[in-house]
Amino acid sequence: MSNTFKRFSMLGLFILLGTIYAQEPMDDSDDIVSMEIAEEIVVPEESEDIEMIDFDIGPDAADEFVLREEGTEDSATDELSSLQEDEQTTVKEVEVSGKEIDLSADLSAEALAEEEALAQEDDIVDELDELEEVDVSEGAEPADQDMEAEEPDEEDEAIVLDEQISAASEVAESVERELSDAIFRDTEKTKREVAREVAISPSDMTFDVDKKRKETIDLVHRAVQELKTQPLDIACNRFSHTKNFVYGDLYIFLFDVNGINLAHGEDAQLIWKNLYDLKDWVGTFIVQELIKKAKAGGGWVTYGWRNATKSAYVKLVEKEGKAYVVGSGYFSHSKEEAVVNIVKGGVATFDRIKKEKQPVDWAFSRMSYPGGQFVAGDLYLYALDFQGNIMAQGDRPGLIGSNAWNYQDANDLYVNREIVKKLKNTTEGVWVEYVSKRATKKAYAQRVKGPDGKQYFIACGYYPEADRAQAVELVRKGYSFMKTHGKTSAVTSFSERRSDDFRYGDLDLIVYDLKGKVIADGGNADNIGRRMYNTQDEDGVYYVQSILKRATKEGIWTNAKIRGAFQSTYSQRIDLGIAQYVITCSYYPVSKPETMTLLVQSGASYLKANPREKAFAEFVEREGKFQRGDLKLTVVDTMGLCYAYGDDADLIWRNIFKAKDDDGRQFIKMFINEAQQGPSVIKTKLNRAEKTNFVVSVEKEGKTYIVSSGYYQ
Repeated sequence: MSNTFKRFSMLGLFILLGTIYAQEPMDDSDDIVSMEIAEEIVVPEESEDIEMIDFDIGPDAADEFVLREEGTEDSATDELSSLQEDEQTTVKEVEVSGKEIDLSADLSAEALAEEEALAQEDDIVDELDELEEVDVSEGAEPADQDMEAEEPDEEDEAIVLDEQISAASEVAESVERELSDAIFRDTEKTKREVAREVAISPSDMTFDVDKKRKETIDLVHRAVQELKTQPLDIACNRFSHTKNFVYGDLYIFLFDVNGINLAHGEDAQLIWKNLYDLKDWVGTFIVQELIKKAKAGGGWVTYGWRNATKSAYVKLVEKEGKAYVVGSGYFSHSKEEAVVNIVKGGVATFDRIKKEKQPVDWAFSRMSYPGGQFVAGDLYLYALDFQGNIMAQGDRPGLIGSNAWNYQDANDLYVNREIVKKLKNTTEGVWVEYVSKRATKKAYAQRVKGPDGKQYFIACGYYPEADRAQAVELVRKGYSFMKTHGKTSAVTSFSERRSDDFRYGDLDLIVYDLKGKVIADGGNADNIGRRMYNTQDEDGVYYVQSILKRATKEGIWTNAKIRGAFQSTYSQRIDLGIAQYVITCSYYPVSKPETMTLLVQSGASYLKANPREKAFAEFVEREGKFQRGDLKLTVVDTMGLCYAYGDDADLIWRNIFKAKDDDGRQFIKMFINEAQQGPSVIKTKLNRAEKTNFVVSVEKEGKTYIVSSGYYQ
């Protein structure tokens, strides 16, 4: 075989290998595989300088437990330094794809695959060189031989050529397999951690709303009796500074009818402040609503508080010729209550603009802004006049000006006519239930009047059954269809709006190729063809990259923060032979277990992606994006040193390793031990109520942090 032909064969092999490597863009800053090493759990030795004792009073962290410090500050510092010096980590070997990889070498899968491919290329080159050394061209004489070499047989040369081509093909197939596997290996956790994460489903955690509502009413009734039978100062003291009127996350607040706060079981700094004009983020006058409801006989009020929707129960108490409003509330993190609050905010904005004698179109314009205060995940406002003309639409502003009076659902119900009919018979808000895109939808609406007397309604709706399970089912249905009918038919069927076969309520399918290009989008066909690989969420996380790299044939969840809310995406890898794709379905969960889980995962991602000082500053910000009502983040290291405890600055830099719950268990120690084995759910008991906690570990700059949050049952 001629040297020219052999070099041509080698060149073809390298071109083939280069084509394979070019199939997926590699980000040098984000290795395809980053297998984290579970740090050996180091339990601090008993300290005589810092003693952790049982929880004391109040719903805040500072009231939950008290640190009793003895000895000098220097001795405590010396002990902490000693403990940190003793901290050790273990380097283990794990089995990946049948190979033992020493993780201490910190090799990514991309580097390993490339190194192996290059080694195989070198072997082939060496083999060809050896053949060249013994293969003598026609008419040539070997330098070290006296005898003339025999000319090679044509049949033997053909056999050698076939062997070389076969070897090259095997190398190419091997490298392609390695790269394909590497692309989809998890980049954030070990396989053990991913398995534990998948096993922990928010749907397995519960939050009993009916039980919470009953506990809230009972606590308020107890407070009413206390206020009636005790002097005002005694009652206010007990409401604000004792555990007598604290149960889990429930506490008592007290206002006079002028809006002055007299007692507050969570934040004593609010006492004596006039909060009459206090508004939530959608414009609802919180205290005015509480006073109005109490004067009307008492009941429930919904409003926004600390980036979440709160439901409060209030009663009016007459005492010594004065009237007081006694109340308590809870955060359900449910879509139903979020919908009510968004609509009330829209109504408040409309009424304020009317009061200021501005055009009502100004209010409708604010409701229609997709990035504004009236959009949260998949929740948005829309408004119609009583003739069916669309005045505002927060999801699809292009519909403004069209008429929807004759809109019918799948059961032939004239939805907007039904809303108008109900509103004409009441001054309160109304619910209407109908079917849209194969799913039940519930819409809440309230009536408003313009300065000219013209009537409108402002509404918001949600799909109560478009949940986690439906997202999984939709992806699996799309996977089966795409496997059977191929890419072209799938793209058409997933993206067209004439059929709802691959939609369920506000759930639809998006399909990406491995470079992040959208090839199908059931929610917005304008996205087809766009490259989303470098798209970031609101925390700066490259969430599409995360989806592509984490997706497996079996399916996995990935979380992001989009449109001011947590978004959870289920993704499944599909191999069509000539190419691979990722099928996804996203939804915005609004339940307490889901919100807790996503808050922790979002915090962990934010800590990884940002300097720790920036992350911790965000975690402790009272009105920040990591405060969701009663859900807050706690961060400690493996020694128990606290870096964040919600908005309670008093615990920062304290060692809370030995903090105990009501049952005497060192729950921070439990968090540390369990989180280092993988994401975990841990039950504790604080303020006489059971608490569900979710914990994860984060490796950053050679240090392990434990990030957690929890809610009371």
